[in-house]
Amino acid sequence: AGKMDRCKEFLDRLADHYGNQPNVHFLRGFADESSKDTDGAISEYKKELEIASQAVAPMIQLALLFADNGLQEEAMAAASRAVSLEPANARSHYALGRALFAGDKWADSAAEFEKAKALAPNASRIRFQLARTYRKLGRLDDAKREDAAFETLSKKEQTGYTSEDPLRLKQQLQERER
Repeated sequence: AGKMDRCKEFLDRLADHYGNQPNVHFLRGFADESSKDTDGAISEYKKELEIASQAVAPMIQLALLFADNGLQEEAMAAASRAVSLEPANARSHYALGRALFAGDKWADSAAEFEKAKALAPNASRIRFQLARTYRKLGRLDDAKREDAAFETLSKKEQTGYTSEDPLRLKQQLQERER
């Protein structure tokens, strides 16, 4: 079995013994998301919120998954709740920005990405999304500035948090927009 299979087996055993404890279902959701099992990830993040209703991390992940899968109302609800619980959390504002962007609410999306940028100015993915949003708003000079910041930051960034390559992500999104 591969590393992810072994990881999921371990998380299944963990859930069997400690399934009512915080973070267990969040970890399972993250593993499902990492292996592209969107439905499984959504289910696990929802279970996590049943156990820890104030947990912002699963709300953010749900908001991003919902936004990516065209579930605008669900994305807005999850992201708005995350922002209300943790207004100083850059990822909360990033998730709300993504939800608003998915609903073509570009001015509001830009405002959320700007808040996220103020809280985490070195986060390349925030700068990338802000550049996309500025382009939608016709703010091309601002978009160029954010693109340049994204390029610089993504070269320096060592995420360790995800296998997602920010430069590859940018290329894929640009291809989709053509």
